[in-house]
Amino acid sequence: MHLGDPVIRLQFSVERSKFYLAVAPSPSPPHFYSKKMNKLICLLLLHLAVASSQAQYQIDAHLTGFPDGTVFYLKDIDADQVLDSAALQQGRIFFTGTFEDGPRGLWLYHSSPQQFYYCNLFMGNEKLLVQADKKDMPYNVRITGSCIQATETLLDLQTAPYNASRDSLVQLAMPLMMKGEQPSRQDSLWKLIRVIDDSVEHITQRFISGHINSYAGIRWLNYRKSKMDSSRIQSLLDQLRPEFRDHRYAQTVATFLRVGATLKKGDPSRDFIAHDSLGKPYQLSAYRGKYVLLNFSTTYCSPCMQSKEELKTADSTYRQELQLITFNADASRETWLKGVRRDHPAWPAVSDGKGPASETVMKYGATGYPTFVLLDPQGKIVQSWSGYGKGGILSVLQKQLTAQNKP
Repeated sequence: MHLGDPVIRLQFSVERSKFYLAVAPSPSPPHFYSKKMNKLICLLLLHLAVASSQAQYQIDAHLTGFPDGTVFYLKDIDADQVLDSAALQQGRIFFTGTFEDGPRGLWLYHSSPQQFYYCNLFMGNEKLLVQADKKDMPYNVRITGSCIQATETLLDLQTAPYNASRDSLVQLAMPLMMKGEQPSRQDSLWKLIRVIDDSVEHITQRFISGHINSYAGIRWLNYRKSKMDSSRIQSLLDQLRPEFRDHRYAQTVATFLRVGATLKKGDPSRDFIAHDSLGKPYQLSAYRGKYVLLNFSTTYCSPCMQSKEELKTADSTYRQELQLITFNADASRETWLKGVRRDHPAWPAVSDGKGPASETVMKYGATGYPTFVLLDPQGKIVQSWSGYGKGGILSVLQKQLTAQNKP
């Protein structure tokens, strides 16, 4: 270990089959462990994880600064689905359940009109102790008891100071942007934010390389795959041990490599067959001869929900010459069906059941939601964009379809 490295304290009880790990940041600037030390810690913690595996996950959270009765939610980030909720009693809440397919990224959060309080968790079917004061969220929360979380914490310690600075800058920039004030000040703030983002990206990619044979390592490889060279991704996949190679994160990355480069303007569309909520199949190529607007969406994405009214207007205005198709990218079928029942779309709302691991989602470059892809009657991409701003959809359609109809 080097001066400035986090300090690790590890205790293990054979009788109780439990281990406890605490990671305390050094007051000096953070550094990475040597590769040998990283590997030793990773192997030790994985061995202990097997010894301490539980049939269920158990989260014991001790939270101060919140009044009793404050409701906290436990959300599965990967599935974009709330798993449970509980009210704080005497500063404590408790969650239990089972993960069927390995470790999950979670949010433990409380949302108030004034602020969103949360912390990130990453765990399998094991026990986790969370300790924090209101002011500690999200970056100074003490999380112990999980080998899987412990590896994730090594990255959190590196990025927390950067993320806290970024949050402060965004809080300064957003009001100016919403009001359209001080454009030069806005530019300066966003430049600083981009510098921080570059630093976090560099730290994260170093973490991935040093911890590829860990659940945290393959998780972040999955999250960062679109920012990495394909040869480097393949090299990292080739290093995976069997227990990680078959995990859903690694399989998603492998699919990403197999799909290849995302489609761009002027490219012919990639055909697909997907099914609506009743199981009826829809094939993209069946709509040749009309414009097609693909709307890649998720159920609880806020901009996606904001776009629904404008999509309804687009559908009713251009129905004779345009086919609208919403392709859902939720990892959970239950979550997708809730959205269909909520929105009652008048156009096909389909899914191939693979969520963000869908080859169709990846090929069309839907890394954020909503993503829109407009195809001409010959099936070529004429425009694609991500995000939603009021009037943006109708503006694109009016420009493209009006030009097409000119003599």
